[in-house]
Amino acid sequence: MTKVRQLAEKAMKNWPIKVICFIVAILLYIFHQSSLYSKRSFVLPLNVIQNGIVMPVDDYAKTVTVIVRANTEEITSVHPNQIQASINLDNIIKNGEYLLPVNITVADELQAYNPFEIKVKPEAVNVKVEKKSLKYLKVEPSIVGEVAHGYKISDVIVKPAFVEAFGPESALSEIDNIITKKIDVTNIKQSGTFEIEANRLNSILKIEDEGPYTVFIKVEPQIMERTFANYKIQAVNLPADFNLVSELPYANLKLAGTVPQLERFNLNAYSVQVDLSSINQEGQYELPVRYIYPNYFTLVEKSINTVTVLIEKKLVEPVEEKSEEKTENKADSKSDKAETKNESRNQGLEKSEGLHL
Repeated sequence: MTKVRQLAEKAMKNWPIKVICFIVAILLYIFHQSSLYSKRSFVLPLNVIQNGIVMPVDDYAKTVTVIVRANTEEITSVHPNQIQASINLDNIIKNGEYLLPVNITVADELQAYNPFEIKVKPEAVNVKVEKKSLKYLKVEPSIVGEVAHGYKISDVIVKPAFVEAFGPESALSEIDNIITKKIDVTNIKQSGTFEIEANRLNSILKIEDEGPYTVFIKVEPQIMERTFANYKIQAVNLPADFNLVSELPYANLKLAGTVPQLERFNLNAYSVQVDLSSINQEGQYELPVRYIYPNYFTLVEKSINTVTVLIEKKLVEPVEEKSEEKTENKADSKSDKAETKNESRNQGLEKSEGLHL
């Protein structure tokens, strides 16, 4: 007992000083230890493991801050790509909102460091999830501009016509197609094929085939109708020994064709005609009216189908009778001239006789 009492008395002797020394020693140890360690912080993307039946639907923390503490000499070799932060949705089977812990995975070489400490902020994130859904979306080309005058887009073919999309049920229910980037067709006159990408959907919807997609645009001339009015019917191929007595009327016609061709086309004077080559005797005939136009146009309407013509035979005088007539006319003319000269002489004699009297 005496020895114990003596030890206790020695321990209690100057105890305030001893306590202060002990505290200082602890602080010196802590300071020394802290001088051997360093800290580094990294901002890392937060990966979402979603191999199950749900996926996130709302915004959540996309990054986390990781603080690493290790030996001063070793910490300089720590890189962000050696550390991964993630949350796991694989065990969730119902729609809802969940507070999920952030899991940290480090590379094997970092685990060999001693000491090595790692912390993450925040330690958990709030995530709203929904069941995944699959849907086929129609690929819709975005065509802008106007093709050249007189042309039109007659067909558009997209390959693939549909693409597979997956995402939350609520998001997919609001969308039926995926729109491509703009295809400018201003003033084009020919069909063409375009390789075009799709506009991005929102970040929570995923497309199996993101393109580019093939878009074939078929361009053709437009069809129009045009009326040609007041064209006089022309008689053609009338045999030489006949005359046309009738006055032929005027006709109208309507043609159909492509705008580029028909807008520039004009009929000529003989585009509407009646063929008289079959005439072999005089009389009245009803003959079909012919409309002459290029074969790439279509006759839509015509005002006259047939026309009635009156034909007379030409009068031809015999050649001999004409010769005799000319001879007689010449003889008469000579005798008339002779008589005129004789009368003039007689009048002159009479005048001279009078003067003389």
